[in-house]
Amino acid sequence: MQERMTPTDWSWDDVRLFLAAMRDRSLTGAARTLDVNQSTASRRLTALEAALGVRLFDRLRDGLEPTPVAADVLPLAEAAEAAMLSFGQAVAGRDAALVGAVRLAVPDAMDSLLVVPELPRFYANYPRIALEVVGSPALANLARREADIALRFVRPTAGDVVVRRLARMDTSAWAREGAPAGWITGDDGEGSPDEVAWAAQHIGADHVVLRVNRMEARLAAVSAGLGRALIPDAAASRVGGLVRVDGLPPAPGCDLWLVAHRRLYQVPRVRAVWDFLAEMVPTTLASVAEPAAATPPGAAR
Repeated sequence: MQERMTPTDWSWDDVRLFLAAMRDRSLTGAARTLDVNQSTASRRLTALEAALGVRLFDRLRDGLEPTPVAADVLPLAEAAEAAMLSFGQAVAGRDAALVGAVRLAVPDAMDSLLVVPELPRFYANYPRIALEVVGSPALANLARREADIALRFVRPTAGDVVVRRLARMDTSAWAREGAPAGWITGDDGEGSPDEVAWAAQHIGADHVVLRVNRMEARLAAVSAGLGRALIPDAAASRVGGLVRVDGLPPAPGCDLWLVAHRRLYQVPRVRAVWDFLAEMVPTTLASVAEPAAATPPGAAR
């Protein structure tokens, strides 16, 4: 014997089936409304009545005749339908409005040095968008909704994403003036392939005084006068007291990419953040001032 349904066993499909049967007064019409075949509609309605322990309809030769029980519960089913419609409209309206949260993943240190200082202008235009800025050396997985939008130093080669190249990020060796010639680097093999190759060619292992796996830590070490490091110019120029190191081969730069999942790209609040970054980042990077001085040439190896 099938157990009776409890309130938590109800599903929206059950309500839709009941309402279609009430309105069409035939299994053929209900099946057409639900886009199923007639036998499926009949089987589901029989199963629903068995689970509820009541008869909702009398099956007549010319269609379905609602029982008094069905007539009594019809207003409740219509109220459930209205609630579901309101729910859908509220969700659609929230996506259509410039309101809600947008999660932005950025490379390590770019959050505090590039994005956050420009946010007052963003919030002046979009006060109801709540940005969640996540800075990390790891790449956020957009398909798993670890972020809605991402700034990356590496162009994606897979996934259903929209990609835009924002700017070229120049990189130089930076140090505090008068600092020793030792190097602060990332972990072995960390960084872009070009940076790893440059470091292997121009930095001897015996000249590395510190290895850190975050750009902010690298910046802090250089700012503390521990040595020199390869740092994006846009980041280093925002830290007072740092100068470029002269006398070294040009360091490799990298492109900065703006990425969003294609499904979210046209959501208005996400698109507002996208458009802001697409305008702000190139302008900010272009305004990076040249340092006033550079350190004397030093041994790179």
